[in-house]
Amino acid sequence: MVVMTRYYNIPGNFTQQEKETFTGLIDDFRVLSADFNPEHNIAYRKKFVFTDAQIISFYELAVGDLNSGLPKTNFTALAFGMSQDRSLLVLSSVIFSLISEGILHTRNNVSYNDNGLSINLFNKGAELQGWAGFLLNTYLQRKADFKRSIILQKVNAGFSGVASEYFWNGVY
Repeated sequence: MVVMTRYYNIPGNFTQQEKETFTGLIDDFRVLSADFNPEHNIAYRKKFVFTDAQIISFYELAVGDLNSGLPKTNFTALAFGMSQDRSLLVLSSVIFSLISEGILHTRNNVSYNDNGLSINLFNKGAELQGWAGFLLNTYLQRKADFKRSIILQKVNAGFSGVASEYFWNGVY
């Protein structure tokens, strides 16, 4: 019996637990972006579309976006990777990958027409843009919900009141 194990290329100095978190994030990214089986990537010569290092870069871009806006946060990809909001980070990183691929395909787009014979190479920019836009709408709503939840988790949550003799403290 032959057992094949996938090896991950995770650059940087990380603990074993942090590397395991990144491998899980990489696997989640590959599942959502349909890049989990290189045999299905016919246009990419049956190879993965993105390297592990590129995926980690997309996660860094995603964390930067998630930390922007109000309230300002200072999460890392690893902190998100170990939290319940992991799927939001994965969604954001896939959007960044679609934007990257869309720019590449737009730059490399070649159209040729000769006596009725039309050839279009690397003409996937519009499709990638459509997917990025579709996922972006979902992401922006989920990001807004996430930011609201951060506000509600803070001490006092921005609420204040006026003290009176009728407040509840366990007895009347």
